Parts: sequence; structure tokens; C-alpha cells
Amino acid sequence: VSMNDVEACASALSKKSGGYFTYATLVIGNMEHTLASRGSGSGRLLSIDDISECPSSVESFYEKQLVRIVPHTGGVPDLDSLEFGLVKLVVVSQEPLHMKAVQGFLGCSVHKATALQELLSVFFPLRGDCLHVYHKTVTDWLTRESTDGIRNIFYINVKQVNKILCVKLSDSIRSWLEFQVGSVPSLNCG
Repeated sequence: VSMNDVEACASALSKKSGGYFTYATLVIGNMEHTLASRGSGSGRLLSIDDISECPSSVESFYEKQLVRIVPHTGGVPDLDSLEFGLVKLVVVSQEPLHMKAVQGFLGCSVHKATALQELLSVFFPLRGDCLHVYHKTVTDWLTRESTDGIRNIFYINVKQVNKILCVKLSDSIRSWLEFQVGSVPSLNCG
């Protein structure tokens, strides 16, 4: 590998990163996976072509990962899937999200909640029993309606999701109170 090739690769990655170290970290992890999948006997190093195949920005990296992770129906991402439900839940949370809350809000088992977390760990790592946002750029991108005039297919309307969560939470509280004390007035989620 010539020094010119190394400089060309570094320059291309630097330009694509937009100054985000997050991009570099994610791309390096992706490249390590690429090299490992080639096998130790291939003798092939990364090339400028490998670099050019990297997503053009951190947002493009996020989109590529979500396209891979979120199930599709008729070629379109299923934004009502449990996978994207977890994305929405973590993005609108004001604090790290406990895995028991994931089970409650998504109505899934411990096993399913764990499988979802593992699938989405590139975005939401688990620390202790709580999901955290990997980097602020994830939530910024998901809650921004468009990027450079291009509609973000994974856009999350925070007010809309909060309203849905409020209804689920008030229903849960009402059910618990009715079980404990009998009839309870409904709660207003505005």
C-alpha cells in the first residue's frame, strides 16, 4: 500500500465524516467486519474502493443500518414493527430507558426485548439494565423531518409518539388503579 493510497483513504473518510468522530468509529467497526468476513487467508487490505463504498455521512450510515434492521413490507420499511417501535421509544425518552419499560410499552417478552436491543445496539447500547442513545446525532437525525430537502423515511414525530405513549401509560395506570380500588376516571393526554 502506497503512502498516496493511505492519504487518499484518510482524506476520503475525513470528508465523509463531516467532522464527526462518531462516523469514524462506526465506519472502522464496519471495516473490521468487512476484513474479518474476507478471512485471514485473503491477504486483501482495505482499498480506496472500500472507502468509497462507505456511507457518505453519519446520517447515511444510520439510514443504511436501519434499512438493514427494520423489517420491510412491499419494499418499504415497516415503521410499525417492534424494531422501529423500540427506536421511537428510546428516541423520545427523556432519560435512559429501562428494559422493563421496553417490555411494557412494546408488549413483548424479556427474550424479545433483549433480541431487539441486541439488534439495535449500534444505536442504543445497553448499560446496566438501561438503553442509552449512542450519540446525539442519532436522535437529531431521526427527529429532523428532512435533510437537504430529502424526506427522512425514518422521521420520528416526537409529539405524536409522546401522545401514543401517554395513552398507553394512562391506560396502564387506570387498569392498575381499577384493580386496586375500583372505578377510576380516564386521564387526558391532551
